Amino acid sequence: MNEKILVFGGTGFLGQALSEKLLSLNYDVCVYSRSEDKHRQIRLKYPKIKSIIGDVRDYDACFSAINSLTPSVILFLGSSPSKTISDSCLSALPTTSL
Repeated sequence: MNEKILVFGGTGFLGQALSEKLLSLNYDVCVYSRSEDKHRQIRLKYPKIKSIIGDVRDYDACFSAINSLTPSVILFLGSSPSKTISDSCLSALPTTSL
């Protein structure tokens, strides 16, 4: 079984590039993003990528995605223009700075 990685903002420019690289390294990749159009595009381009449509400002949706996927790694590349990180789903997660 491959290691699961959840990429918040995975349909953006950096998120797509990172997700593509992770796929090439045989990781099980799931992207989380609010754009339905970008989800359709990424699924067509990378059929092995799983995707979840949601908003990082919705704590319950983020927490549900994390609990259902149980990823080994969570990468946050998403933007949240009207709220700070402390108001988003990340406020409830243990974090490690690199």
